[in-house]
Amino acid sequence: MTLDELLKYTVEQGASDLHITVGIPPVIRKNGKLVRIGEDRILPSDTDAYVKEMLNEEQLAVFLDRGELDLSFSLQGVGRFRANVFKQRGTCCIA
Repeated sequence: MTLDELLKYTVEQGASDLHITVGIPPVIRKNGKLVRIGEDRILPSDTDAYVKEMLNEEQLAVFLDRGELDLSFSLQGVGRFRANVFKQRGTCCIA
């Protein structure tokens, strides 16, 4: 799934959070419970692509320098989102 598809699904499900971590399927928090989206595990290349999709050049430079970044962004027709992008065990994670 693309990042846009994951975010749309999160909103459609009425979930409060989306967690993207390498090695497991994407996870949403729905009614206080963590629920996996499908069975396909996220690969390092997936998280790298999601991060590059979310961040502009300046934000990407800050993230690469610091290893983490808090930001907000909008997805037209879906909503506005707050995100934390960080490195964990050498891979990108997004919450």
